[in-house]
Amino acid sequence: MVQLWLNQLNHDPEGTSLSPGLPYEKFYSLISSVDAKAANATIEDAQICEVGTLDPSKVKGKILFCLLREINGLVYAEEEAVSGGAIGLILGNDKQRGNDIMAYPHLLPTSHINYTDAEYVYSYIKDT
Repeated sequence: MVQLWLNQLNHDPEGTSLSPGLPYEKFYSLISSVDAKAANATIEDAQICEVGTLDPSKVKGKILFCLLREINGLVYAEEEAVSGGAIGLILGNDKQRGNDIMAYPHLLPTSHINYTDAEYVYSYIKDT
């Protein structure tokens, strides 16, 4: 579960995961892949966490939020998160993927959330 405080309303996006998760007693910084974009990367490639598009100094120690457009995006988003030193990963569906979410084993705590919840997470990041 991912817990966010958005506009003073508690919203808990419900995703799916096979990951053990992070301790609940601690708060973790969250960064969107666009905000972590490397200087030489396009916004479109950074949005989906394409390999080599993120700046590890911005990702390290944070939970990374990536947009998921296609199923193979699970692999390269995770690779980019791990290589950048992220402590967790949120994969948010784009509008075309909608509410189709699946649980997969990952190398770091990861949650896959639907499009509606991805919009909440993105708004939360922009507002904080």
